Formats: sequence, C-alpha cells, structure tokens
Amino acid sequence: MAYTLIGRKRASKLKFYDDDKGHGHILRKDQNLRSWNEFWANNKNEKIADCVYDSALGHSFIEEVNTGRCKMFVNKHSTLSGKRMARHTISVVITWAIDKGLFGENPPANPCLNILVNKKVKGNVRRKNQKFSHDELVRIWKACDKFVDKYPFQTSAIKLLSVTSLRKAEALKLKWSMINPVDKMIELPESVTKIDAEQDIDINDHIQFVLDEIKALQKKYTWSKFLPWLFPSFRVKHKNTRPHFSKKFPHKSHLQDIRNCWDEVKLEAQVTGKINRTKKTHHNLSHNVVSDPYDLIAMTRHTNTKVLEASYLEHDYDKRKKNSQLLDKQFNLIKVKG
Repeated sequence: MAYTLIGRKRASKLKFYDDDKGHGHILRKDQNLRSWNEFWANNKNEKIADCVYDSALGHSFIEEVNTGRCKMFVNKHSTLSGKRMARHTISVVITWAIDKGLFGENPPANPCLNILVNKKVKGNVRRKNQKFSHDELVRIWKACDKFVDKYPFQTSAIKLLSVTSLRKAEALKLKWSMINPVDKMIELPESVTKIDAEQDIDINDHIQFVLDEIKALQKKYTWSKFLPWLFPSFRVKHKNTRPHFSKKFPHKSHLQDIRNCWDEVKLEAQVTGKINRTKKTHHNLSHNVVSDPYDLIAMTRHTNTKVLEASYLEHDYDKRKKNSQLLDKQFNLIKVKG
C-alpha cells in the first residue's frame, strides 16, 4: 500500500514494523535526517506517476476530495489488481482522516464506497490443464532430496505442496500448533486460508512422511525449534532473541517464498511450470478417487465445483474429438468427388 501512496522509491527509504502491541511504526532509514520535512524535501523529485502523492488527487485540498477525483485516480491503473489496490489505499487514508476529525464535525461518507472495480468477463476456452505426471512427481521428490542441504525447509515445502491441496501462501504460514496429531489433521484457521474460513486437511502417510522430515531438519537446525513455523526462515538463524523476534516480526521469521529452490528443482527434475501446478495435480488425482461432487469439494477445499471444472480438472479431450467426428457425419454436406 505504501507504493501506491507515496511511490516505490520513497517507500524503499523507509522501515515499517509492528511493536509488541501490534501498533504500526515507520522509521526513516537515513538517520541523518532530523525530521520528516527533510525527508520529503530530499525526495521531492522521486516522482512516480501512479502514486497518490504525485497525482492531482494528492495535491487536492480535503474539501475537494470526492468520488469523481478518487475514481479518476483509480482508473489510471491498467490492471484489475492495480485498480483495487488504488481504491483500497485511498479508502484507508480517508477513513483515517475521518476518524481524526480532519473532515470537520459532519464528515461525508467515504467516496470510495461508490467506486466499483468490475472484473472483465472473458470467455473461457477449455484446453488442457497442465498437471504433473507420476513420473514427474517422482523426479521432483528426488530433486528435493538432492537439494535438501542447500535449501532446507524449502524442499520440504515443495514436497508438502505436491501431496496436499495447500496453496503456497497457505503452506508457508503453517504453524506446529495447526498440526493435530490426535485426529491426524492439519487445522487451518481463517487467517491462513484464502476464503477466510476454517478448513481441515487429513494427514495421510505421504503428509506424515513430510512432517517427519521437517522434524528431522529441526534436530539438525536447532535454532528452528525456537520458532512456531513449519518452514522457518534462515534470516533469524543468528538472532539471539528468536522467540521475541518472531513475536515482534512474525512475517519475517517464516519463509517468504521458495522461488529459487523451485527453479533448481525444476531444472534437475526436467519439468516445467509454476509451483501451483502441484495443486492442479492434487485436484485431478482427487477427482480420480472420488466422483461425488461434495466429496471432491471436501478434499480440494473449494467451495463449489464450478472453479474446479473451469481451472483445475482435466477434461476428456479424446472423447470430445470422437464426438466431433460423429457429429460431422450428421451433416453429410460434402460431396465426394469420384
């Protein structure tokens, strides 16, 4: 949000963190600057066209802020995600200003409430949804075993993603407190899941194998036992107050991404595609096991089968081609030249 508000260049010169009470703080990285006025004076030329600070909206007086000006700034962004972030950023700032009384005793309604960012509806063409074959999964696991010393915890994350319905962002936020060994389940709180609802994943033999592998890594890297995450970050390896650091900077003490590890694993395993292809593989294998749509929803953690059919499940294209040939014979319009 800071990038949209003041621009990427200015935001890179600031440090953002939360204290023990969860209150947000902002510090200037350049300790030679004595005040915020000096900061803005030194960075006045770091202009970016798509940030609020350098736009006409940012130069407006409070009484001039209305739905039209906010909508004009939102529509400057070309992508759907950019428009949504712009609307959210403006809304947060205006809400803060209203709470602080900057709009007077009778503040207006937040003008962003009337701004709709509609997603363009595009026709979906059903083609093959790429998934990993069994041989490719075997090669991926072998590659993970090869790079386990170079990328500890990251290789285990890839293995866990390959045998579960977890998204990458969900997996990297897993805590040991979410593992229920009695009921053999991974209990996902609403703060972790994409749909903001509590969900469960049953622990089978493959998932248990990965969990045991992570516990073995904990014995090798003892510093990781101080952290609550299944996939801790090596950036806290040399921190002397690890529990305090994890509490104060929770988002910095677990893995943020596994991109570099996945790139090397792909090269070694001779496969292509993004890591989210493991999720499509899991869903297609689940579809082979269960035919009932409600059982499939429970295994894949999707709220309905519409998304599964459109984006995840593989379709029988050979059957479609055969049906096309049968339909072709029904027309019988082409005269055979003899």
